[in-house]
Amino acid sequence: MNMQRFLILVLAICTIFIVGLYIVLQGEKSAVDGYAIDLDDLLKSDRQGKSLTIYSKDKVKIYEKIYERTAPLPSDVPSELMYMVRFAGENLFTCDKPSTDEDQKLLQFHHIPKTGLNNCIVLFFAERALGKKGVDEINKLRLWKTAGDIVSRYSEEGVLRSYMENTYMQNDVWGLEAAAFSYFWKSVNFLDISKQAWLVTVLTLGHLPEDDTPSFNKRTDMLIYRLYLNGSIDYNQYSAYTNSRLKYGMHSDVDTLPEYSSLIIRELQSKGVKADRQLVVHANISVKTIYAAQFAIEKRLAKYPEGVNVAMAVVNYETGGIEALAANDRWEYRTMKMRRQIGSTFKPIVYLTAVVNGAKPNEIIHDKKYSYNLGNYVYSPSNFEDYYMGNIPMRLGLVHSLNNATIILAKMAGLRNVGQMAVDLGMKARIKPYLAMPLGIFPITPLNLAKVYSTFGTYGIKNDIGFISKIENGRGEEVYLKKKLPERVTKERETYQVLYMMKDVVRRGTARGSGLIWGTAAKTGTTNEYRDAWTVAIFPPYAVVCWVGFDDHRSMGEKGTGGGRAAPVIAEFQKIVTKKAKKIDFNVPKGVVFRRVNQKTGVVIGKGCYTKRNYLEAFLKEEVPDACDRRKIVLKFTKNNKGS
Repeated sequence: MNMQRFLILVLAICTIFIVGLYIVLQGEKSAVDGYAIDLDDLLKSDRQGKSLTIYSKDKVKIYEKIYERTAPLPSDVPSELMYMVRFAGENLFTCDKPSTDEDQKLLQFHHIPKTGLNNCIVLFFAERALGKKGVDEINKLRLWKTAGDIVSRYSEEGVLRSYMENTYMQNDVWGLEAAAFSYFWKSVNFLDISKQAWLVTVLTLGHLPEDDTPSFNKRTDMLIYRLYLNGSIDYNQYSAYTNSRLKYGMHSDVDTLPEYSSLIIRELQSKGVKADRQLVVHANISVKTIYAAQFAIEKRLAKYPEGVNVAMAVVNYETGGIEALAANDRWEYRTMKMRRQIGSTFKPIVYLTAVVNGAKPNEIIHDKKYSYNLGNYVYSPSNFEDYYMGNIPMRLGLVHSLNNATIILAKMAGLRNVGQMAVDLGMKARIKPYLAMPLGIFPITPLNLAKVYSTFGTYGIKNDIGFISKIENGRGEEVYLKKKLPERVTKERETYQVLYMMKDVVRRGTARGSGLIWGTAAKTGTTNEYRDAWTVAIFPPYAVVCWVGFDDHRSMGEKGTGGGRAAPVIAEFQKIVTKKAKKIDFNVPKGVVFRRVNQKTGVVIGKGCYTKRNYLEAFLKEEVPDACDRRKIVLKFTKNNKGS
């Protein structure tokens, strides 16, 4: 009886133990199997790096500063590289891998796949997903389950790629590809085995050779040896790779055109763009155009009096970009800050105002010496060399830069209208409706003048001219750049008519014999006593301004004219950028037609009034005068010109 009771007691205890064990195991299983982590963004990295790179229009890298470098791995990583990283994960780190028979039974009981669990890199990602936990059995099982889920979700190779792409590689470099470019200047796909092993050593040891040379070399050699053992390389390769000690470099900043890069960075800042990520700036400046401008200046300057200075501004009106600023010295000051009187380069604005307000380019104006009683004194402007042409078609006043004819035309068009036109075109000056205003008595910078005449090149559309074309982020996506929208400020056809007049300045006007290519639209300017010599030249796609003069404003002598000093500099520049073109052409807007007119009277010639002394004039289609109409041509304006 006692034995029977004893057996019953033993059976009861065993039953309780088994039931308890079952409950414990089921609880453990529930605690593990029911534990799930959000793995959606585990391998995703928001690290984009921080750098600023600037390319010129002709794709020359002129600036690069890297604050923090990243780069995505190529899709086809070398198999040897992947093998070394996998080997390191399986053999060179310490982690909670399932290593005992008991661990294997637990994996089987909880249906946790074994793939990837012998790789510490996978387990590191699982630890990151779980956060800091204890080291008890439940948390260890959760770690393995999470690791298995990660491998199921992304594959072991996907985890290793993420590790290679996002691990710190010293010197503000993140990831193997970025490190390959920083230390060896090429992608991992183009590195030999020794360089690949070197990178994996940095990846897994966390330091560079000089920090601990023996341990670094030991690991590098060991990784190469593993490649030899698995048949990836032969013995000769193994010997060659292990006996070579690599020289590596560090990425150095690039700044080949520091003054330009400084201007571009300032423009970035003014537009509210922060260099807090990877930015690639595509600039409007062109290295070739800068060199062409500098060469032209140096070549002509050698023929000019000692101490004379030359400055040139080149705007590409088709792209809305500043392509070049150049000078014999201090080009930023001379093109962007130095203000000098612009003289007769202002006159095309007078003629544009007149044409926009209804004047025809063949109409007659009277050129003579005028005197204006201004109360306390009499203003009597003179033409160059006191030369007057009498009754002439309007175009000749511009072509020969006649002061008196231009002032009369400005009075007819309205001095306030002329001043407003200059402002609308973008001129930055205090322009007041004085009688001397049409002669360009106010100072501005060469760059400002080039911007103004770029609007002639676009036939009246004013662009937001600057140094930056566009900006991209590290993924090649365009970054928003605040710019003013293009604005039409003058009429298209009327602007072309004045541009067409300006072409005659080169053929038979004040720039004749300067070397400018026929068909170039130009205007020269010379200030009193030959202190400043200017030329504006427009030829697709450029508006170019050149200034020549002394810093102390002294005279350059009688040869110091715009046509004699400034125009030849642009002519040298033209030879380079147009590849010695023989003729310049402009597109003709719709609604513009051409007729031959009498050179003296401006009358459209026909069968009954033909003369060999004629020229081709541009008219609005609806305003072409009748042939041989000898009625006196009188300027009539469609807009109010009061206030003149």
